[in-house]
Amino acid sequence: MDPGPTLDGMQAADDRFMQALQKVTGITDLSEESVRQAISEMTVEQRQALAAEAAELKKNMFEHGKEEERQLYFSTLNNEADRSGMPVGKDGEFLAKKMSSFMDKSTEQTPLPVLLEALAAAPYLVKDALAEAQQVDAPKVGAEELERMEAALEALGADCFAAPPSPKRPPIVRRNLLLLSLHLNRKRMVEVELTEVALKASSHVVALAKRLLDMLFAYAMQRAWIKVVLAVTELQALIANGLWAFDDECKQRNKAQVAFYGLKPPKLSVRAKVNDAFPGETATLEVSVARAHVHSADDMVAYKKMRAAEEAEVAKEAEAAEAVAVTKTAEEAEAATEAEATEAAAEATEAAGMKEAAEVAEAVEVTEAAVAVAEEVTEAAEAAEAAVANAEQQQQQQQQPTATAEVSPNLPRSPDETVGAAEAAADADCEGWWVFAECVNSRGAAPLPNGPTAHNSLIAQQAVSVPLDGPSFALRLDFPAPVGHGDYMIHVHVRSCGMVGVDARAKVPFTVRAKVHKAKRAERAAKLAAAVEPTAMPELLCAEKGGVQAVEPAGA
Repeated sequence: MDPGPTLDGMQAADDRFMQALQKVTGITDLSEESVRQAISEMTVEQRQALAAEAAELKKNMFEHGKEEERQLYFSTLNNEADRSGMPVGKDGEFLAKKMSSFMDKSTEQTPLPVLLEALAAAPYLVKDALAEAQQVDAPKVGAEELERMEAALEALGADCFAAPPSPKRPPIVRRNLLLLSLHLNRKRMVEVELTEVALKASSHVVALAKRLLDMLFAYAMQRAWIKVVLAVTELQALIANGLWAFDDECKQRNKAQVAFYGLKPPKLSVRAKVNDAFPGETATLEVSVARAHVHSADDMVAYKKMRAAEEAEVAKEAEAAEAVAVTKTAEEAEAATEAEATEAAAEATEAAGMKEAAEVAEAVEVTEAAVAVAEEVTEAAEAAEAAVANAEQQQQQQQQPTATAEVSPNLPRSPDETVGAAEAAADADCEGWWVFAECVNSRGAAPLPNGPTAHNSLIAQQAVSVPLDGPSFALRLDFPAPVGHGDYMIHVHVRSCGMVGVDARAKVPFTVRAKVHKAKRAERAAKLAAAVEPTAMPELLCAEKGGVQAVEPAGA
């Protein structure tokens, strides 16, 4: 049974709270009356700073003595993740420190180069690269090829390489950053000669970086770091599509990729409203999103036909590859059998001059048996080829009605081309979106008293999956109203982690009303009543039976 906070712990917490109060308000007299007066005169910023300190004290009080259990839990969790090849706690701490370092200096959205540098230097990627370097027989990306990549990225002005010469980085970090940047800029580096080893290494590093981004995304939402959340969604979309920026060229490329899969480029219109609330109460944000790119019934029929044709083509290619494999296996078996027969015949011929006629006859029988086996294998191979050809002919006859289905524009499909969430959403006939609510800090970059820089915060979020033929979607997001009364602004972001340049945003004003004490309300009511007394008015109109009569005020 947990004994809870001890008396010594509670006394230490009280002392720490009083120290925090002195630090925030600057009072020196710690009498009860002085403390009450200081608390009543605190500003909104001071109340927020003191509330944060009190929450930390409460957490320390009720978690006292459970540190060993918590450490054991996290240790077990990290060990399981490490055995599964997933990021562990130190990777999250590393990324969080990198983000915090930037946030200490700026309230802007985290730049993509900062994210890329953090990913390349994360322990998760460094450990994997070192393990690969220690494998003697494993193919590796050569130093000359890395230099060619770096020169090409510098010539393009890519992120992290825009101002040559590039800064000195540890070799492993430089390698990871080059392979990440190669994936993002591959479509405009077609003239650079790259080996298959480099392309595979780039794909591997990107797969690991996606896991780190998922970890950072979850951590940033937990800490309400809205600027980090938005930056992560942008980088996820760029990685998913193999693009390098949110400029017009990349947006057009993304539209072409979306159209290639029979989808319409998203066009969203966002509306939102929120009712006023009192400090600390639960407020509700209502969001409605209209999809101007909704698929009609004819669009869905054409889209499904196109998908069926693509799936049939993939199945045909798989069957053809299987037929080639069967034929190759049969040819290898036939060649091996003929070699065995030839060897047996040679041995029989050699034995003919050395052994008796009976042995020669036995060798001839062995040769004839080997030839018979070879003929049987050849017949089996021919039968397999005939069966495959017959299956292909039947499939073509079955697919003939869909052969005239309308196909999306003839864009080149290369093995290394990625389409991001567009293809994944198409598989389920749905689009995936994130909706984030950002509360704008009215103080801007002004720091709190004795505190860090004040940032905008993430107050609510929700993932949404929308059918392609759905004209709109709506949702309600609940969030606690700020503790300080006044006017606020909320930015509603509708974001895609798989498509570039399709995000939408709306601004919603929001008021937190001040709570009026009962005594103050009674005082205001009394003042209002006194303001309408006849003696306090220069002229009063009174209704009488005969009409309206002007009454002179007293003392006139």
